[in-house]
Amino acid sequence: MDFCVENDYPSAQLRAEFAGLRQHFGIFMSDHISVKSGKYVIAFGTSEGKANYSGFDVAQIWTRDDTRLEVTTTDNAVVCIEVADRAQVTITASGAARVSVFLHGGTITKNATDKATIKVIDKSE
Repeated sequence: MDFCVENDYPSAQLRAEFAGLRQHFGIFMSDHISVKSGKYVIAFGTSEGKANYSGFDVAQIWTRDDTRLEVTTTDNAVVCIEVADRAQVTITASGAARVSVFLHGGTITKNATDKATIKVIDKSE
């Protein structure tokens, strides 16, 4: 991911060519995000939307640039989130869900109820 950001890869032309296909694989570059139980979510640019996880879902999410994402986890879902740059992530966890956040930049808002946990590891230092 660092290579992609540092080298503006893929180019705008290549991104346009694969529009629609990227989202199928969980890659969002200034796109609307609507994910349910997606194993991976990679969000760049001005992407904005929601990702929902429940049951025994396991997922990894990366957010960068000016992404705005709402992540909802319930039941026994386990989600790992990387937040960088100016990304804004809102996390709601309930049931026995577990969320780990690696904060390289950006901001998070979190709300955990029941036995759910949201662990934040600040890597920005």
